Amino acid sequence: SERGLTVLCTLHQLELAQQYGDRIVGMKAGTVVLDSPRSTVSLNSMRELYQGETRVDQTSL
Repeated sequence: SERGLTVLCTLHQLELAQQYGDRIVGMKAGTVVLDSPRSTVSLNSMRELYQGETRVDQTSL
């Protein structure tokens, strides 16, 4: 946002999205069911999105 740029990146690795994204948008069956700033996305939100237990691991690149 410092340069006024927007980057849209589609990931299936939640830990990367949480590490680098400002917002997390989740879709289910073609419908947006989650659209929140990264800092407000809870584990419960992820469980609802994935309909079950979710494990988020920290990775280093």
